[in-house]
Order: sequence, then C-alpha cells, then structure tokens
Amino acid sequence: MGKKIVLFFIFLAIVWGLTVGIKSVKIEEKDEVETQSLLKNVNEIYRDELNISISELDTFNPLKTKNADVVSMLNLIYEPLIAYKSDDEIEYVLAESCTRLDEYNWIIKLRNNVKWHSGVAFTANDVLFTFNMLRNNDLTYSSNLKNVNNLEVIGDDAIKVNLSLADDFFVSKLSFPIVPEYYFKGENFNNENRISKMVGTGPYKFVNTSDDVIELSFNTNWWKEDNAKLQKIYVYKYATYGEAIKAFKSADIDLIVTNMSSWKEKFGTIGVNSYSFENSEYELIVPNCNNILLADNSVRRAILQAINRENIINSIYNDNASVSDIPIHTNSKNSVTNAEYDIEKAKQILINAGWSQSQDGWQKDIEGKKYSLHFNLMVNADNKEKIAVAEKIKENLSEIGIPININKTSIENIKNNIKQDKFELALLSIDIKNKMFTCSLVENESENNYANYSSEAMNSIIENLKVDNLNYDENIYTYSLLFKNDAPYIGLYFKTSTILTNKSVKGNIEPTWSNYFRNMTTFCKWYKMWNSLYIMLCIKCVDDEFGSPKIIF
Repeated sequence: MGKKIVLFFIFLAIVWGLTVGIKSVKIEEKDEVETQSLLKNVNEIYRDELNISISELDTFNPLKTKNADVVSMLNLIYEPLIAYKSDDEIEYVLAESCTRLDEYNWIIKLRNNVKWHSGVAFTANDVLFTFNMLRNNDLTYSSNLKNVNNLEVIGDDAIKVNLSLADDFFVSKLSFPIVPEYYFKGENFNNENRISKMVGTGPYKFVNTSDDVIELSFNTNWWKEDNAKLQKIYVYKYATYGEAIKAFKSADIDLIVTNMSSWKEKFGTIGVNSYSFENSEYELIVPNCNNILLADNSVRRAILQAINRENIINSIYNDNASVSDIPIHTNSKNSVTNAEYDIEKAKQILINAGWSQSQDGWQKDIEGKKYSLHFNLMVNADNKEKIAVAEKIKENLSEIGIPININKTSIENIKNNIKQDKFELALLSIDIKNKMFTCSLVENESENNYANYSSEAMNSIIENLKVDNLNYDENIYTYSLLFKNDAPYIGLYFKTSTILTNKSVKGNIEPTWSNYFRNMTTFCKWYKMWNSLYIMLCIKCVDDEFGSPKIIF
C-alpha cells in the first residue's frame, strides 16, 4: 500500500511540474473565450464508431430473412412505408400519407426527395416492385398483402391499392422494408452476392464487407436530415449467438440484443448499460370456449384473478416481462388497467356465477348435469421456462380449489389439438405484430381464433374498427375493455427484450418490438475516465500560423 501512495504522489509531482514548467504564452481575449469553451465541453468527447453483431446469418435479403439479428441490422439500411413508435402508434416513414378512398381502395402518397444510397431517386415503382415480390412469392411478409387485389402507380410519388376485402388495418400491415426495383429486378433478387451489397434509403449505407465484418457509414443524404453522432457501424458476423455473447463480454463488440430473461446472470450488470422494451411475444392461456365449463366467462375471469402473474415474472423471468390482461402493449394508449392477483375475489366471481365449493371442489348443475372445475393444461415439453410457469399456475389455482393436470407435450401436438378442438387449456406464446392480429384472435371464423370464442358484441366492435376511421381510438378502447371483462383468453404478460451496451456507449435509443435500433444515430462511445487529467494538462497555446488550441503533456 505504501508503494502505491508513493507512486501516486510522484505522479502528482510530474503533473504539477508539467503544468507550471510550460512557458507562459500571452493569450488574446478571443483565445481565452475559446479555451473556456473547450474546457466546458471537454466531457463531450466520444468515438463515432460502434461494433455490433449478427449471428446465424441466413440471408441479407430483407424480404426473405427470418433471423431477428439480421432484421435488426437491416432496419438501419432499409426503410418501410410505416413504422411503429414506442407507444405502438403508427408513424409514416417512406409514405407521407395513406388515404382511404372507399371500402376497398387506398392511395399511398410517398415522401418526396428520397434517394437510394446509390443516389438513384426513390419512386412509386420501387413500392410496386416490392409489393409484387411479396404477392408473387412466399416471403416473410407475403401474408401482409394477401388481401391486395390490384395495384396502380400514379406518377412518381403515389400508388393506388385495391383490396379484395375491406380492411381498416391495411395501413398497419405496411411495416415491411421497401427495396429498389433497379437493383433487385430480374435474377438479382435471388443473387446473394448482389444482395449482400445492400442498397436502401435508411440512415446507414453499405460500404464494404469481408468474411468477418460489414462496414456501414452514416447516410449524409438521408431524408430525415439527422445530425448523427454515430458515423460508422461495424457489424461482426458470428456463427452462433454464443460466440456473439463471448465477443460482447470481451469488449470486441459494443452492443448486443438479448431475449434472455436471465441476462443479468449471463452478462452481469457491472460495466453494462441496459435498455429494456416489450417485444412482440405475448404469453397467455388459451381456453377452449367450446368446453361447457370454459364457455362461462366467470370461470375464465376467476382463473385470471387467481394467477399471481407478478410472482411468475419475478421468479421465472427475472422481471423481464410486463403484466397485461389484453394482447396490446402496455405502453399503448389503448391499454387498460390490469386485474390484480386476488384469491378471494376469484372465489367470489365463481360464487356469483352459481358455483359452490365443497370438499369435492367447485360444483355446479349445468343443463341438469353436475360439473366440477378441473382442467388439463397443455404446455411445450421442450420449454423449461413454460413448464415452470405451468407449475406456478397449477399452484395458484390449487389455492382456490381448481385442480390442474399439466400435460407436457410437443408444440406440434399442442397446435394439432387446438385445431382439432381436443383441449381444455393451453399455455402459449403468440407473436403480436399489430392490433389487426389482436382483433383476429377473437373474430368469428378467423384462423387465429384459437379459443373458439364467439361474441356478437365483440364482432360488432371489430366491424366498426374495419369501417369507422373517425372513431378508431374509441372503438379500439371499447374492444380492449370488452376483452378485459370477458377474458376470451387468459392474458399473462408481454416478454421483454434488452439491448446491452458497454458502459461507455450511451445515447437516446428508443427500441421497439418492430425496430430494436430505432434512433440508433444518437449512440456513441463516450470517453470520460481521463477527462480530469485532460483538464489538468490541457493548456491553451496560440499557434503562430493558425491560432488553434494545443494539448501539452
């Protein structure tokens, strides 16, 4: 310890000697102002480059890839017609507006003065080309346009879309990337060598690639006119996500996205910044509403009230989820207040519905036959977290006297049993991409109505949503309330994803489920550890020729 103290004072003596021993220089008033400005802003020193990763690369084709890492990276390069803000509301990107002409026809007005990274002008033909590629091929976003009947280009900056069915949610489906016709047409659309040299309209453009890394630079001609701090992004390629994790831990990359609920155990928290956000994975219990017991919404509501979702999130998901009764993100303005865990209230709901509790459990006469409340819950046998959740649910429901048998089986069996109406309860995760999909979960005859739920009131609300643009917010809120009160599904929570960065990387990033790297241009790697020494040693000198500041060490 004594040796360290001696070294410390020697260091201070050297610094003092350098400071007082430098030849004094006469500084003009102007230079003094510049010096003070320099010292005032000394904490704003940053590196304008960042290293990120992709793993398990499938393709760089933005319409084909199913890899979340690749989608995230390509969001920096390609842009959609519309996107989703952090509150789940739509914002226009390459589209300037989407106007409904009548029940089946829309006009998409495009943003002017947008250019591809190559300098070629972005036009309606690019949108037409992208639409047709999705309509004529089985691609990642093809289902978004299955209702499109005909397309017509109007000038350079508009396209008319004719639908085969009325669809008020049409605009929400336009969140897929738009690709350049001139670059991708013909065989080039399937040419991976050409595809890997990406050309988009987004904030970052392709510079170069090798076997190990892709170099991107800020697009100074971006239509958004953003004053980016982050000028260069190096995307390192890894065969597996495990390799990317090792690279982050060793500081070879500065940022990584994880869906792990146990990320704190895997990555630690010291020297790490975290940015958490709800992803599109919604976990819920699907009840079979064709079952005579589960057809009673009081039973579904009692089950919801008896599940301690906060405890599940805390004990199994390490607080990396957000409770939600309904499949609408909790930060949306259309979200509603969630039911609280309350065993006594759950019991009272059953009592009010005519159920009586005895040593044999909850019983009720229905259509002249006595029924008892007990259910089979299907869960994916290969998912340890979901099995743990199922065990918690079983434990919770036993506290109100509803026995649960957990049926661990394959996800294929679960899907088949739901299709064949051979189930009672199923614990599932559903990918909620937009409010359109949310509504399809409860709409009659919908292929996504896994619960076999039927309600004239709900169908009426959904019909209003499809045709009444002026009262959309009011209708979606009414939908949310009915979903909450009727519990067609027993909603649990939205899972959380997390962006992790090294401690020196900071910015005003606004990650969303649809774009992990939203507002990425604000990110940069700050250097602050040596700023105090910098201030001590930064002495303003007048350069004979230029009068520029000098740092003397």
